[in-house]
Amino acid sequence: MTNYSCSHNRSKPTNSDSILCVNLDRIPASTHNTSCLMLNQPRELALSPSELLALSHISDKGIRIFVITTCQPCAQVTNVRTLLNKISKLTLIQLPEPAARLFSRQASLKHTQRVLNALSDYKVHLSQATFLASSPIDRENLLTARLAFALKDAGYECCCAADRVFEHRHQGGLIQALSFFEQVIEPASSYL
Repeated sequence: MTNYSCSHNRSKPTNSDSILCVNLDRIPASTHNTSCLMLNQPRELALSPSELLALSHISDKGIRIFVITTCQPCAQVTNVRTLLNKISKLTLIQLPEPAARLFSRQASLKHTQRVLNALSDYKVHLSQATFLASSPIDRENLLTARLAFALKDAGYECCCAADRVFEHRHQGGLIQALSFFEQVIEPASSYL
């Protein structure tokens, strides 16, 4: 098992001001063993019933959720969007696909700027949010976020930048991260 060191000192969010940003793009399990981080690998936007339930449970606690995807609109994305629209306090943000073929810092910075611009439309800044990374392109988002989580799918650099690392998504990492996020939220009354 790989160990990731973390020396971040970030504040815990409270229930009253909690915002969760999640990149739900998923590389199909059949392509997980590629050795090169390609941004144009086939990706899918899909949710298992248990992942959908975990998102819904967090939303029921009054937490705003922003789901970020670069998957292009298709029947599959429309189906997931329909499911997500049933969850209150959840917003799906569709970003353009990265133009770069290989992962680079420049591609990550451009992606982060797109995320920041999209969130600003909702009067939210990434420094107010917990960000859950699932792709190497999310590295800069983690460095900007109030609290940073990463799935192992996000790669070594994201895992090093994260406050907490979870298993690969196909091994239940997304559900583990969402459960941990629920536990880490401090009730607003604890500050009174």
